[in-house]
Amino acid sequence: MQYRALVLSGKKKISVEHMETKPLESGWVRIKLGAGGICGSDLHYYRDYGNVGFPLKNPVVMGHEASGAIFEIGPDVEDLAPGDKVAVNPVINCGFCPACHSGQSNLCQKKRFPGSALNYPHINGLFREYFEMPARCCRKVPADTDLAKLAFVEPLACSLHAVMKAGNITGRRVLITGSGPIGVLAAAAARCGGAGQVAITDVTDEPLNIAKKMGADLAVNSLTTPLSELGRFDVAVDASGSPSAVVDCMRSLRKGGTMVQLGTTPSTDLPVPWILLQSMEINILGCSQFNIEFDLAVALILGGRIDPMPMLSRQFAFEDGEEAFKFAGDRKISMKTQFISAKETK
Repeated sequence: MQYRALVLSGKKKISVEHMETKPLESGWVRIKLGAGGICGSDLHYYRDYGNVGFPLKNPVVMGHEASGAIFEIGPDVEDLAPGDKVAVNPVINCGFCPACHSGQSNLCQKKRFPGSALNYPHINGLFREYFEMPARCCRKVPADTDLAKLAFVEPLACSLHAVMKAGNITGRRVLITGSGPIGVLAAAAARCGGAGQVAITDVTDEPLNIAKKMGADLAVNSLTTPLSELGRFDVAVDASGSPSAVVDCMRSLRKGGTMVQLGTTPSTDLPVPWILLQSMEINILGCSQFNIEFDLAVALILGGRIDPMPMLSRQFAFEDGEEAFKFAGDRKISMKTQFISAKETK
């Protein structure tokens, strides 16, 4: 069976191509795309044909934030059936390495991740009418679930992982630098986790306005209001990757505070004031993707504890791919842009 896919073949070079389905492996399913969100990493791949030092070596289908409905099941799949709506966990871990055995599937030594340069040959991502995933990566949801809403599960899981790494935040002051989708979802996660106050910063007002709708108590433009005016925080999460924001996070913490690095920095050579780490006993934690937080993200969205829909800016068909990426890259008008396989968009 032929289907359409959005293929990236160079810098800002995307096209709709027809692909053929392949026989399903044991334990795998074929999913019809419901909605697929454009991530910040997708924007980097589109603009640079690579992401933070990881260049693409051949054309690939992007996308890893997706929801859909089961179209076909392969051998030995028992808990899913055609028509079931599912949230899709794009992290395909091996299940056998020490990291997997310790519950850190995000650090799997043989991890496969679609739509990225992590594996070579690259694994096609989820901006396709139909795509294949292991059944174990799918979470069945009620039939009336909005698939646009469900496509937020993966980025929410990333943000939940960062907030949960900080430990018990009940009643604490939490700072988040960067109000892109991951930062805004981190604000929602912190609010849901019982933070006493959630502050978020950015250099653009429009995303800050959406952050307020998602649970931020303070939404501050750091170009006009220095962080020093906000007082000290118990927890800081950098969701921007900006070198200056990383330093701001460290300087904003109280003694003994905790910082979680969620955003991807543009370079491995990042000068930071390490004296603060020593003199104030700051805890700095790395953060990559998620583990059990994926199931928590499903539960929070299905239960209405976190409603991501104020973040949805617009949906596009594959045929409008260039327009979609241009739209997604404009932070004044787009928070989260999605693809849907049907031509009827909203």
